[in-house]
Amino acid sequence: MESGISELRIAFSEDMVHWQHITTLSHIHSSASLIFFEENVKDRYVLYHGKVALSVSSSRDLRSFTTKGVSSLLPALSMRNTLRIAGIQLVSDGILVFYFAYSETMEYMAKNCSIYGVLFDRKHPERMIWQSDDPLWMVPAGEVSLREPVSINFIDDTHIISYWRGGDNALYAFKHWIGETRDSIKKRKIAKENVSLDKAGPQVKRHFENPILEPKSEHYWETKAAFNPTALCDDDGRVHIVYRAIGEGDVSVLGYALSRDGFRIDERDTKPMYVPRTIHEGLSEDRLCQNPHTYSPYESGGGCWGGCEDPKLTRIEDTVYMTYVAYNGWAPPRVALTSISMKDFLERNWGKWTYPVLISPPGKVAKSAAILPEKIGGKYVVFYRIFPDVLVDYVDSLENFDGENVFLQDLYRIKPREGFWDAGKFSFGASPIKTKEGWLVIYHAVTGRQEWEGSDLRYKIGAMLLDLENPEKVICRSSKPILEPDFDYENNGWKAGIVYPCGAVVRNGDLLVYYGGADTVTCVASAPLDEFLKTLLASGDPELTEVFVK
Repeated sequence: MESGISELRIAFSEDMVHWQHITTLSHIHSSASLIFFEENVKDRYVLYHGKVALSVSSSRDLRSFTTKGVSSLLPALSMRNTLRIAGIQLVSDGILVFYFAYSETMEYMAKNCSIYGVLFDRKHPERMIWQSDDPLWMVPAGEVSLREPVSINFIDDTHIISYWRGGDNALYAFKHWIGETRDSIKKRKIAKENVSLDKAGPQVKRHFENPILEPKSEHYWETKAAFNPTALCDDDGRVHIVYRAIGEGDVSVLGYALSRDGFRIDERDTKPMYVPRTIHEGLSEDRLCQNPHTYSPYESGGGCWGGCEDPKLTRIEDTVYMTYVAYNGWAPPRVALTSISMKDFLERNWGKWTYPVLISPPGKVAKSAAILPEKIGGKYVVFYRIFPDVLVDYVDSLENFDGENVFLQDLYRIKPREGFWDAGKFSFGASPIKTKEGWLVIYHAVTGRQEWEGSDLRYKIGAMLLDLENPEKVICRSSKPILEPDFDYENNGWKAGIVYPCGAVVRNGDLLVYYGGADTVTCVASAPLDEFLKTLLASGDPELTEVFVK
């Protein structure tokens, strides 16, 4: 088996001299180790691979692989670190995998490189049942002769050998005793299946065919990314997906796809559904001529020339409203609003979208606006993010915004929670969904901030309930994320460690959450709605009175 920069090749040999090529896995661009099950099981071959997060692929014949993710992100990794699969062995307790964790930015990769171990269930190879909290071995300080980790081989149940490439291109070997590790496995197995649902908090399950939308090389406008999807479920149960796309021009446009069951894509437009139409959404010719490579601190998702970003759909009666981030390439991003009749939306008369208008205040970075799908007290309720809070405003009409004098106000605020997983910043990920327990909001959040040393800057997904009559009031918020960026397609792309929801619907009693992975692809996860709400209320942190009023 050979791993390279762009693909993974699997070959077979009986004498280690003559090799027969079996398959090439072009979607795996990282280190990998393969294990073979001799017993009669469904998938005899299991492949562990990854670079920032660990993924598991299984196959019956070594030709067609199904990819899943592990049950949690490995503790040694962060936005600054990467991993290399080092060795794998079937043991009595399960599947024991060793990996190297190191910083890609170091001149010598071996410096501060450590060996970690993780054990997986034999019957469920994606289920992690033990992991080493601390390094099993670290490169000794000052050992600069070691340049790069290579692999790990097993000697017996208590010893392994690690191999390293030196600065002189020689191969170095170290023998390690792992008897203590095996004892630790027996004493400290994590029985995840025994954790109560209420304690664990609500979770959503990824669709097994994720990602459901990927960039398309034959569509010039979405060759690089198709991500951050919003969604709308019509009266017939069909789910309409509008997603952000980036192609050869590096300008964000919006694409359209239809799913009849909410998971598999049945139709996908070959042309953009929505494109920039104002100076606020695209780079002017004068600016382009002056300095086409000027860096902007507001760039996101790889769209360096701006455009229409991260849409959200809300249906109110017979009108579909769409909010999105309007970014022109250099000025602070702002929230834009457009609308279309439900009839024209279903018939895909995309030329019927109203001319967009900016609704957030000028001079401020505003994103992630969502509109409540019902009026409260005769007023529309609009949520939007100005770092680090979510702001709430009640407006008489969505037609009154003129882009010059009338903008959203800072009437109420919902703030990040200090000491929690969403302490850094958070934003609405989808328009609120009305349930019997309250307005359900799927949101994305970051634990840390750039200025906080050692911060976790990965985007995670959470859930909260708002009061039905006073939606600026929070009933409860999930004490833990409902989804974290653990899978390969959430880490290998434009940006690692990203699960970014922009849409959520309820279909046939199930909550479907649509999100972008690694700022590159579109994914979906789901959960039974009633069970999700019950668990959220049981495990979430109550906040009914914690609202800042200006």
